[in-house]
Amino acid sequence: MRPPPEPVRRPSLPATPVERRPGPDRGFPTPFDQQTERRPAPEAQSGVRILRAQTVESPTRGPAVVTTPVTSEPDIAPEEDDPSVRTDVLGVNIADGVAYLAVVDPAGHPRVDVVHQLVPARIDDESAVLADFARQITETLQELTVGSVAMARPLRYTNWTYASAFERVSLETCFMLATHELNLRFESVGQHHAANVVGLPLKGLGDALRTKLRLDRSVDWQNRWPALLVALGVALELHGISLSDAGRDR
Repeated sequence: MRPPPEPVRRPSLPATPVERRPGPDRGFPTPFDQQTERRPAPEAQSGVRILRAQTVESPTRGPAVVTTPVTSEPDIAPEEDDPSVRTDVLGVNIADGVAYLAVVDPAGHPRVDVVHQLVPARIDDESAVLADFARQITETLQELTVGSVAMARPLRYTNWTYASAFERVSLETCFMLATHELNLRFESVGQHHAANVVGLPLKGLGDALRTKLRLDRSVDWQNRWPALLVALGVALELHGISLSDAGRDR
């Protein structure tokens, strides 16, 4: 009996390698790692400019409060030529080429002894006359503590000659220019209006005013009382008082 044949041995094939998939635990890069692989710095790329933030000092460095020295000036009392302390009223009445004056204080008290009149120079040059008269007015206003000038309007101005009208208007203009230069108040006041403010009858105004104020009749009273009347009327209107209120303080 024949022995059984030996089995044919075929050469063994190498085992099929098992596909190995990357995993987080096998050291292979993950998709995230592949996307974030290192790239050259932006400044290394051609045509790319990077602006770096500048270092700013800490705002808390230094003192918490910065003090600035302030130089305080002492309070200076206003001078007498300051318009804010000029409260008196100067009344003016022009008659026969002379300016008759009277001063009234804010309380309505007349200051009849302060100033009486201003007389233009008697020279031929009319322009020099007005220039000198304007100088007199300016110096007088600077010496007085007046803040307002009240010019009395004439009661009668019919049948005037040109020379009379020109002379009066010229002298009034000198007062207007002087008050403007000194930054004072100028008012042209009718005598009847001033009488109504003071509370006096229109008839016999001069004597009624002298009696009301208890003044003695002076030599130039006839030409001076209109100046006192308009000054008193302006003072009462500016300070909102009546003549009876003003008389209580006397």
